[in-house]
Amino acid sequence: MDRTPPEPPMRILTQYVKDFSFENPNAPEIYPALREKVPEISVNIDVIPIQRDKRVYEVVLTLRINAVTGEKVAFLIELDHAAIVSIGESVGEEEKERLLLGETPRYLFPFSRKVLSDITQDAAFPPLVINPIDFDEFFTRHKKGTLKATLAAQSGAAQSGAAQSGKAQPSGPEPGGEAELAAPDAGPAY
Repeated sequence: MDRTPPEPPMRILTQYVKDFSFENPNAPEIYPALREKVPEISVNIDVIPIQRDKRVYEVVLTLRINAVTGEKVAFLIELDHAAIVSIGESVGEEEKERLLLGETPRYLFPFSRKVLSDITQDAAFPPLVINPIDFDEFFTRHKKGTLKATLAAQSGAAQSGAAQSGKAQPSGPEPGGEAELAAPDAGPAY
C-alpha cells in the first residue's frame, strides 16, 4: 500500500512585491482640502498569470488606485503583488485556470491590502481599506467571457488578465465599470 500523500493541486512557493509606486503629487496643499471634501477613489484590479516552467506560474495581482478631491489628485498607487505557484500534475486545464485566476489572488489580496493601508497612513492620509473581492466571481466572469483573461505564453510576454474596475467612496460602493465585481469599495475612514 502506497503511503505517499496525494499531491496538492497547488503550492505557493513564494510571494513578493514585484512593483510598487506611491505618488502624493499635491502634498501638502491637499491635506486641508481633505477636511472639506472626501476624495473619490477608483480601484482597478488585474490578475496576470505568466507561465515560467512546465507547471510553474508567476501570478501578478495588479492594483491601481487613484484618489481625487475636486480637481486635485490626492494620491496614486500602483502595486504589483506576485506569487510563484506550482500546479499539480493531476490538475486539468479548467481547474488550473481557477487556481491561477481565483485562488492565488485570493491568497495575495490580504497582503496587498495591508501594503495599501500602510502606505496611505504613512503618507498622512487615513488608511485605505479595500473590501474583500470575490475572486470566484472574477474567475466565473472570465469563463463566461465577460472579462478578458488569457494565460500569458511561456515566452514571458505578459498579456492582461481579467481586469476589474470600480469606483468607491468611503460611504459605500459606487458602480464604476463593466468589470466591477463584488465590493471594490475602497475607503479611508474620514
